[in-house]
Amino acid sequence: MPKYLTTQQFKNQSSYPVSADPTLTDMVLANTIARAEAEVDSFMQFDLRLGGFEPHTGWVQQQWDAKRLRVRIPNFPVPVRQALRYQIQVSNLTTSGAGFMATINPNDIAYNVFDFYVEIVPLQSITYSLAPVLVQLGLRPPIVQWDFEAGFYLASMGERIINSGDNQTYYALRGFWATSYTQALSIQPMTLPPTVPVVYVNGAVADDSTYTLDMVEGSVKFGSARSTTDVVALDYTYTIPDAVRTATIAQATWILGQRALAYRDMIGLERITVGKVTLMRAHYDETSSFLCEEARLALQAYQSVPVA
Repeated sequence: MPKYLTTQQFKNQSSYPVSADPTLTDMVLANTIARAEAEVDSFMQFDLRLGGFEPHTGWVQQQWDAKRLRVRIPNFPVPVRQALRYQIQVSNLTTSGAGFMATINPNDIAYNVFDFYVEIVPLQSITYSLAPVLVQLGLRPPIVQWDFEAGFYLASMGERIINSGDNQTYYALRGFWATSYTQALSIQPMTLPPTVPVVYVNGAVADDSTYTLDMVEGSVKFGSARSTTDVVALDYTYTIPDAVRTATIAQATWILGQRALAYRDMIGLERITVGKVTLMRAHYDETSSFLCEEARLALQAYQSVPVA
C-alpha cells in the first residue's frame, strides 16, 4: 500500500517521461516511489515506530509531567485525531510484572493540536485518590502510555475533476481520500469536512449508483461514458498534504533521473562539452539532506520545532 503517492498518480503528475523509458516497469516505479517516501520520512526525522504523514495509529511512552499534567503530541507535524487509550504507569505489580496503571478516560483529555500537546484534568478528579502517595512510592516520574490516531483532514470543495480522456473516468488533483471522520469532539471544527465524497454533474448532485469511487487514486468512474461537454465536480477530503505529495514526486523523479544516467553509463559524469555548449550535473546540498532541492523546499514549512 503506498503512503503518499501511487504509480498512477506519478504517471499523471510527474514530469518524468515514463512512457519513453522502456526499462521502467510498474514494479520498478513502485519501488522507486517507496524509496522516495522513505527518504521524505527520514528527512522529517519521523520516529519509524510512529508512522509518517499518512493516517495511522501509534503507541508511545513519555515521562509524565505532574506539574503541567500534559505530554507532547509525539509525531510532529502530523496532528492527533483522538486518543484511543491513555494511562499512567506508577509502578509494576511485583507478583506478575504487569504495570500498575491509572487509566484515564479519553474524554477527559484536552487537545491542543496547534501547540502540539495534550492535557488531562488533575488525577484527584479521576477516581484515583491514592495518586499522591503512589507517585511518591513509585516511578519518578511516572510513565505515560497512550495509543492515538493521527492524520490530516484536508477538504476540497467543488473541485472540477479532470476527464481521463474516455469520458468515463475522472481524476481529482489529490488522492488518498478520507473514508471516515474520527476527530475527537473537542477539536472538531464548526464545518466538518466531507468524508463521503459528493459528485456533481453540471452543477447537480449525481446519483451515487451511477459511479464508483477509487478513494486511493482519487477518481470517479461512471457506469457509462458522459458527454464531452459535461462538467464533473467533487467535494472530498484528502489526507496527504500537497507539499508531501509534491516532495515525493520530486524525489522519485530525481531518483529516476539518476537511474537513467546509470543506464547510459553516465553515473559518474560531472560535465560534458559539445562544441560551445557545456552541460553540468546538478547537485544538491549533501551536507543538509539527501533530498533533491525541490523536495526539500516543498517540506520546509514542516521543519519548525514545537514547544510544549
